[in-house]
Amino acid sequence: TLMVYDGIDSKWWRKRMIETNENKESVLDEWLNHIAINKPKHTHESSFNTLLNNVNKNNVICLTARKESLKDVTEQHLAEIGVKDIPIYYSDGWNSKGSKLKNIVVTSYPTIRNIVFVDDNKNNITSVNKVFSSDKGIKVYCYYFKHNCDI
Repeated sequence: TLMVYDGIDSKWWRKRMIETNENKESVLDEWLNHIAINKPKHTHESSFNTLLNNVNKNNVICLTARKESLKDVTEQHLAEIGVKDIPIYYSDGWNSKGSKLKNIVVTSYPTIRNIVFVDDNKNNITSVNKVFSSDKGIKVYCYYFKHNCDI
């Protein structure tokens, strides 16, 4: 999570899913309406910029849980928080960011031998570690972070 929106946090998602009897489309529509009129806030601007300054920016990607149909609004909001010129990949409902990341590496970055994966969801950390654990040619370093932006 690189950006958050006032009034939306993990509790909001759970509450709305319960209130709508798991109607994901209804909750997504409500979220889209909310983010259309609210500006995103960067969760860790200084540490993200430090990371970019210390690595080869050509090897940095963003992997979002969002669907690719949200590409335009995602790119617009990332640009608003200063995240530009970084390839963005969409999980599109993949159950595992690990599987999606493995697919990205195999198809787009076949010479990569070291991966640093940072996420605020422990399930994503676990799935990346699990998917790459049997791949002896790629060393993976996973880092969990907790942002303080839950409003």
